[in-house]
Amino acid sequence: MFGGSHMWFAIRLSLIGLVCCSWFGTVASTSAQEFGFGDLGSFPGADAGEPVEFSAEFKINEGKRDGVLQLSATLADPWYIYSVTQPPGGPLKTRIDLKSADAKVTGPFQSDKAPKIVKSEVFKGIPIEEHFEKVTWSAPIELAEG
Repeated sequence: MFGGSHMWFAIRLSLIGLVCCSWFGTVASTSAQEFGFGDLGSFPGADAGEPVEFSAEFKINEGKRDGVLQLSATLADPWYIYSVTQPPGGPLKTRIDLKSADAKVTGPFQSDKAPKIVKSEVFKGIPIEEHFEKVTWSAPIELAEG
């Protein structure tokens, strides 16, 4: 079963990890409202035509309360977003939080593909984990009783 209007999620994605050609930029636009995810808040550069779009969906196992939440980021070239597993000491990792009374995340978000590992002149000795073009993160969720 795919998520619909019976459930409203609010996802906050820490966009500090989104950069273009340097570690300073942060921009985003969102299409999550199409999925009933409500207002994601205000992000710098969140106007149409910006270099990243977010989409989300969830699937619930039939007859059960568990399922999977998926959040995708589609990025224009040459933009990228840091991984959710970015090691400490470098740029801040991307963070995804589910704020809902209707469901909770029961495990870590994992990407559908490994990030590209790059070396940085700024963060010497720290591997920098970047996703280009499109990445989808998935995490198990559990619906609240009721």
